[in-house]
Amino acid sequence: MGLSSELKQIDPAKHGLHILTDKELYDLKRKLLEITAYIGAICEENRIEWGLCGGSALGAIRHKGFIPWDDDIDICMTRRNFEHFKKVFRRSSDSSKYELLVPGDNDYYYHFPRIFDTTTLFTGVQSKGRGTGVFVDIFIVEDMYDNRILQFLHGIEASFYLFVISCMATHIRKDIYLKYATKKIRKKTLIRDFFSHFFSFWSMEKWIKKGDRVFSKVNNPSSKLVCVPSGVKHYFGEIYRRRDMCQFTVMPFEDKEFPVYSGVHNIMRQRYGDDYMKLPPEEKREKHVCIEFRL
Repeated sequence: MGLSSELKQIDPAKHGLHILTDKELYDLKRKLLEITAYIGAICEENRIEWGLCGGSALGAIRHKGFIPWDDDIDICMTRRNFEHFKKVFRRSSDSSKYELLVPGDNDYYYHFPRIFDTTTLFTGVQSKGRGTGVFVDIFIVEDMYDNRILQFLHGIEASFYLFVISCMATHIRKDIYLKYATKKIRKKTLIRDFFSHFFSFWSMEKWIKKGDRVFSKVNNPSSKLVCVPSGVKHYFGEIYRRRDMCQFTVMPFEDKEFPVYSGVHNIMRQRYGDDYMKLPPEEKREKHVCIEFRL
């Protein structure tokens, strides 16, 4: 289990974290739907292809909405679609309410884009630096080489940058992580923090920006495979067939309809195993905790 996953399993009562009430969780989900609908409207108006991914896609097929214990929304789009989206989003009428931050932005410490509702407050355990409020994550789908050797070399390069970014991010968030640390979290934090000193000749933002360039270096729009290097399973665990990942079908999601990648069942089987439609045991479900929360 990675450090991010470990942090989602900490005991909130032990550390005085805010546990979302049922009402707060409901209101949070309504706000997430509002942000996603806004994104969808921009994409539809500008012919930008996008869709729900990850746990949000699983929620769409298993629950026709949010996974009951989930408190976020993940979306994906290809690099070409994202570059178009970035331009039109920043010219949108509600750009003062919604903020799009991308890898390399000053004081932004994530290697994937996020859209924040700046009228809200949501501070998680991993929050640090620029970016505040309820957010939607955007995972960029990248082209791949068709040649297996070049695929492998690209994956090694991307994995190196992901490792460095993880170490640098841990160094920046070290005090927060140790404050809420279990033994496993403490060990992983100190190891990553140790390695971060070898990479401190560049800023966190510069490492992230260079990593994003590596992720997007392949220009092969007809490749049979695509990958999401910024995904939770990183480069080699996030390789999918283009026809599964880059075509979308509209599906019900709560009281709305959103696109979901058309090969969702193949992708969910690859990500979660053959029993992806079964509910996990309660102890493996993420808790709804944060440091600060206000809508």
